[in-house]
Amino acid sequence: MRSSLWGWALGIWVTGCATPAEPAPAPTPTAAPTAVVNDATDAALVASGFETPAQLNKARQNFEQLVGPIVAQLAAVPDETERARLLLTALHQKGGPFGEYDARATTLAEILERRRYNCVSASVVYNVLAERLKLNVAAQLLPTHARSLLSVVAGGALRRVVVETTSSSGFDPDAQQEARILENVAGPMIDGARALVSDKGAVVGTPVLIGTMYVNRASIAQEAGELERAERLFERGEATASDEEMRRILRDQRAALLSQLAADDVGSEDPERIPRAYRTLKAAAALDPQHPRIRSAVFQNLRAAAERLINREAQRGDEQALLSLAGDAAASGMAPTDRLGLRAFALSEVARLRISAQKFELAVEAIELALKEQLGPGDAGLKQTLEQNRISALRLAAFSYAKRGDYTQSLGFVERLEGLPGVDAQATRDDRLRVIHLVGNQRIDAHDFGGAAEVYRDAVRRFPGDTTARHNLVAVLEQLAVPLVQQVRCEEARPFLEEILVLDAKAAFPIKAQVRCFLERAKVRLEGGDFAEAVSLIRAADKLSPGEPTIRQNLGVSLLRWAKAQAQEGRCAEANKLGKEVRALGLKDFGAAEVGAALGNCRG
Repeated sequence: MRSSLWGWALGIWVTGCATPAEPAPAPTPTAAPTAVVNDATDAALVASGFETPAQLNKARQNFEQLVGPIVAQLAAVPDETERARLLLTALHQKGGPFGEYDARATTLAEILERRRYNCVSASVVYNVLAERLKLNVAAQLLPTHARSLLSVVAGGALRRVVVETTSSSGFDPDAQQEARILENVAGPMIDGARALVSDKGAVVGTPVLIGTMYVNRASIAQEAGELERAERLFERGEATASDEEMRRILRDQRAALLSQLAADDVGSEDPERIPRAYRTLKAAAALDPQHPRIRSAVFQNLRAAAERLINREAQRGDEQALLSLAGDAAASGMAPTDRLGLRAFALSEVARLRISAQKFELAVEAIELALKEQLGPGDAGLKQTLEQNRISALRLAAFSYAKRGDYTQSLGFVERLEGLPGVDAQATRDDRLRVIHLVGNQRIDAHDFGGAAEVYRDAVRRFPGDTTARHNLVAVLEQLAVPLVQQVRCEEARPFLEEILVLDAKAAFPIKAQVRCFLERAKVRLEGGDFAEAVSLIRAADKLSPGEPTIRQNLGVSLLRWAKAQAQEGRCAEANKLGKEVRALGLKDFGAAEVGAALGNCRG
């Protein structure tokens, strides 16, 4: 549930200038290179994939045609700082080697074939040519970035000059220029966060810089599942390092690039690339990177990829698979807070599945398990989402039971809501009322009017000002009274009628019901020949509802039949008295003729 109900956030993705998810085509290497490497240029070309003598010779010719005139033109510039600056300018001039920046263009093959470059390939070319121009050049490997370093004599002192080779204005940039360049090579925006390139890094020689191309190619091969080729390329990259520290730096660079490749997969928004991103990041984590920034990036990205994959797998509805994924990712070396956070995220997805299946009580269970995990400060947003989703799930559970007419269970969930910190009291009051009405409606639909009355009595007691609850209670009490009145079980109906009048003193139904009760009882008495009682009951009804035609009609019938019975028994005085009362009613159907016929011989 971080949409609709549920809000789910990805971690920060670290990206950089070398993110070749789809590298430019390079010559296919042989099983073992046979080309003779004579200098740094050859080494760079072989590292770019031109490994046979024929491939290397052709690539060298193309490279010399491209850069030879630049070196020849600049060799005569006497000032080494100016010579170095002009070299960067020439490489970026129109028609020069550096045509367009491309984060994926990590080798010289892309420069020769498409004039595309990135920070690694641009720095390699700059260093190779700088050495030809007798410049003292090295490189700096930073997390997700590479650049050149010059040592020049200025004012009698040795000064180090940064050369950001990806920009024509990258020679000895000021702080603002450098920040802009680093921002440009930091990679695409993913989930609203850009990874900044650190300004701290390892200073290495040009051979190690060239070795990073092997590392990059190894990472690309590993991502493609070519594990043997990846290891072979990485071994060749490590061979350029002079000591264990340099080899460790290259391993860290490899981990950083694998992380970037995965970031490119995720940034594509293609769900089918998420599993590859996850596998790639597990490979990066297995390298056990030591640089704090790279290590942090790898595991942040691993968690983010795992969350994406968990979210993707959630669509298939396999709860156990989600939790297994969380455990698998956590086993890669995550920090404890990230392990717990990832499990909490997986449980939140389990809860979302259960809500989709309308298993609201089980969804609450999953959310509460997630909240029991010791989440770190970085998971404050996840914790907040889980707390919000718990409120939503409890409400849904309460309403679900209410729609089934289960008042006790639904109120139990509302009471759990009321016990949560920070829950608005008015909101839970509204929840309780909604539960009451849902249960009441369900019971009414099921013709369980007694059960509905029980619910609405509770509502009126708890919420005396709620007119809907009061109205509905009156309605179900009427439904309870009607059959009793119809069956002349008036004593049983009386409590319901009296309760209605307490709720609404102006209610018409109790009067009508009592009138009906009197009339029904009168009918029974009349049919049994108890004329006196029948008339007494009808008169009681008339007193409750004076002048009602039906009551007067029934009274006329009863009086007339009583008069006839009296006449037949020879009680003429009583019969004539009753006849006179009938005529006094002034009813159309009981005129002189009808009364006379009833009185018979007693007619005076």
